[in-house]
Amino acid sequence: MRGGGDARFPRLASPAFVGRARELTALAQAMEQEPALVLVEGEAGIGKSRLVLELLASPAMRARRVLVAVCPPFREPDTLGPLLDAVRQATETVAGLGLSALAGTLRPFFPEWAADLGPPPEPLDDPRAGRHRLFRALVELLDRLRIAVLVVEDAHWADEATVEFLLFLVTRPVVWSSSRPGLLVTYRPEDLPADTPVVRLSSRRPAGTIQLRIPLGGLDVAQTGRLMSSMLAGESISAELVEFLHRHTAGIPLAVEEVLRLLYDRADLTYRGEGWARRRLDRIDIPATVRDAVLERAARLGLPAQAVLRAAAVFADPSDGALLAAVSGLASGDADQGLSEAIQTGLLQQDSRGLFSVRYPLAARAVYDTIPPAERRVLHRRAAELLQHRTPAPLARLARHFREAGEIASWLRYAELAVDVALGSADEAAAAALLYQLLESPELPVGDVARLVNKVPFVGFTGPARLDILVRALRRAVDCASLPVRERGLARLHLARVLSVGGEIAAAHNEAERSVAELPPGSLEAVWAMVLLGRPALFAGTMAANLDWLRRSAATRESGWSPADRLNLVVSRASELLRMGEESGWVEAATIPQDVPGATTRQHVTRGHLNFGDAAMYWGRYHRARRHLAVALTLAERHDLMAIRDAVLATQVHLDWFVGEWTDLAERAEAVAGADDPSPIIWAEAKLVAGMVRAATGASVPDLTAVLDVARRHSLAELYMETAAAIATSRLADGDIDAALSVTEEPVRIVAARGIWLWAVPVVPVRVDALVAAERLDAAADLVRDFARGMRGRDIPAARAARVQARAAVAEACGDRWRAAALYRRAADIWWSLPRPYAALRAAELSAASDPTDGGQADLAEVLEGFAALGASRDADRVRRRLRDLGVSAPRRARGRPSYGDRLSPRELDVVRLLLAGRTNRQIAEDLVLSVQTVAGHLKSAMRKLRVPSRTAVAVRVVELGLLSEDAATAADD
Repeated sequence: MRGGGDARFPRLASPAFVGRARELTALAQAMEQEPALVLVEGEAGIGKSRLVLELLASPAMRARRVLVAVCPPFREPDTLGPLLDAVRQATETVAGLGLSALAGTLRPFFPEWAADLGPPPEPLDDPRAGRHRLFRALVELLDRLRIAVLVVEDAHWADEATVEFLLFLVTRPVVWSSSRPGLLVTYRPEDLPADTPVVRLSSRRPAGTIQLRIPLGGLDVAQTGRLMSSMLAGESISAELVEFLHRHTAGIPLAVEEVLRLLYDRADLTYRGEGWARRRLDRIDIPATVRDAVLERAARLGLPAQAVLRAAAVFADPSDGALLAAVSGLASGDADQGLSEAIQTGLLQQDSRGLFSVRYPLAARAVYDTIPPAERRVLHRRAAELLQHRTPAPLARLARHFREAGEIASWLRYAELAVDVALGSADEAAAAALLYQLLESPELPVGDVARLVNKVPFVGFTGPARLDILVRALRRAVDCASLPVRERGLARLHLARVLSVGGEIAAAHNEAERSVAELPPGSLEAVWAMVLLGRPALFAGTMAANLDWLRRSAATRESGWSPADRLNLVVSRASELLRMGEESGWVEAATIPQDVPGATTRQHVTRGHLNFGDAAMYWGRYHRARRHLAVALTLAERHDLMAIRDAVLATQVHLDWFVGEWTDLAERAEAVAGADDPSPIIWAEAKLVAGMVRAATGASVPDLTAVLDVARRHSLAELYMETAAAIATSRLADGDIDAALSVTEEPVRIVAARGIWLWAVPVVPVRVDALVAAERLDAAADLVRDFARGMRGRDIPAARAARVQARAAVAEACGDRWRAAALYRRAADIWWSLPRPYAALRAAELSAASDPTDGGQADLAEVLEGFAALGASRDADRVRRRLRDLGVSAPRRARGRPSYGDRLSPRELDVVRLLLAGRTNRQIAEDLVLSVQTVAGHLKSAMRKLRVPSRTAVAVRVVELGLLSEDAATAADD
């Protein structure tokens, strides 16, 4: 399916008329005058014909008779061909027009109308007189046809006679006809022949003629965005994609349209939070229409101009004329001539610094692709040799030119220098791109592999393609028998890291253990191998072994380690301890600052707060989780750590699920999952949240099997457990006990084998429910005891609530309804205290259902209200049916969030109150301990209820209505 399989992907539409309103108004006003001469000029694809079409579609122009002549794209002798074809389209016969004897001049051009044109006149000796008579006859024909406006499209391709006729039409005496039609001519100025009469049209207008010249340029960024949006049913387009396409197309409408069509046809678009975006913003293919238009213009250049254009395409970046001349191999005079001609055609441009470049990147690519490979290498070698003498040396450009020239040693040297400069200036994306080019090369010496991999920034460890490059390069190094032991150990450590990121945990642990033996004892590298071995995994190691490795890593503290290395180790150790439910992890986490000045240490701090927020969420310490995630997001956005930012956004929507902030949550989660090339953990986490929300709200029951597979394959233990629990809950609700048991069997077995019972928090309650339903009470009781034993002495609120709820299920199965009701009530109280409202309401429902007294009915009514307020429609319907079975009349819509109707909810009032105080969305989120997305959802809801279009209008409307007065606020809370 187009759009990357997204079911909501809109049908591609024709582009709207964008960015030319001022030109259209000026054109329409000019054409209302008689007579008028309007010249519309611009390069290919700029929108000249679209402007004319919009004019002709206006009511004023539809009331007038218009003749449209289109000049064909060739310069063959075809005297008056465009005009004559247009006349034939305008009428089927000239009979009855009352033409004079002069019309006989037209017989050779309209043989089908010979009988109505009269006899041909006597030939004239002077050819100029003969053409003059022909033109007068044609003017008479247009006059008798009552042509009010003559449009000539693509006049740069017009034959000489057609252009001469236009001059005649503009300058003729008005007495020769009852009126003079308006003349609208479009052309490409860069494609006009040097001696064309078209340029004389505006200089020969008689007095009284309205004249207007309309030059069309490229659309700006905002206009480009509106054009793209119009093609996608008016939906939003991400600013990143708009800027990307504008940069590559120079805002030329045809190029924008064709590139977007190509992305659409190749399913290369995905929906993110801010609108439609491309999955990867790197190199884009050239649409055939754009390539052909560029090459057609380039083919008409002289040889010097073509040589200069090829040199500019090889450089890609703006370059001075001397460089272009030297690379093209032209003499000074020929180079100047070539530059002048290439600029006149519009294919080459000169900026304010006097530097030259091809008009826009897609055009440069089209030209570059036509250069034969052997010639390309020569041009790149010349460019590299010239740039070597520049100060400072343009390292990245030198690396590129030496690479394309086939000079491997020079390429490697300059590329690594460019990497170091990029890392020093915190340009991690540029550094990663250069590093992957190096590591992918088979010419790279194996001794350099580990050193270069060590420079790959964290942001570079994303995407299977990049991970595959790293694995292949590192395996080549560790398999090299001649590599020194320490260097091989370092390469093996890096291989373990990469395998771990790729989800190959068993292989990663194997390489890490081997690297410990090869690396010097006590070295920083050996300690990192121990930390890696201390990382808990689904299918490798045990908690005891993990803790032993972490203790060994903490015992080694070399004085020569940098502060960044020490901080990185602390963050990593604390993160792994917290994943295993070890309280000591919080002690180490407390030593991490809120921010640090250095770029490298800042990344470690940001990652640390993300990990601590994630751990706090799984522990059930949601307020703490919100604080850590807020710090991580602020740092990631402030310092352009985009990979960490995306992970924070995924964790925030996950946290919103737990704490009941469900406004637009499924859509927000899908936007995170559909972000540009998300990592497996981001995709799986966001998809899980979207699926759970849709299941609870009754929107659908998504198949989470793919999420489970990804989590299992990449050893995402916590997500694997939670996804299995979500699937099992759905299966139990459908009465499929065997399926619920099957999907929870492996998770419980893994937890028991690894000894990490924190992972079992989401699984144990539903596994116990399934075992009870299958009448396997002993197994259920054993699981509860094992879980309690595994979590003994750990202050983990979520685990405490899960344990109490599982005990309640066993008590209920044993017939002890009083104890079951009390335990369920206690579990609900713990869930509420976190707060985790959905889990609390589920436990409260079970408590009420177990209550042998009449009080259970009242409790169920409260649960119904809670589910309805949360938006859990499926659960609300279940409780409503149970109440009706008990003979209690339950309203279709209980009090809660739906009952607010068009009134603002208490939370919406809180958000608006802070908005009035001048707070930003982020500040509001921090004050209310919400995510920024949740705040935006509340504001969106408030705008809908108040029927206003903006944040400012919300503030004004709230003040007008007095909604934040003390009485109004109290009424809203009631």
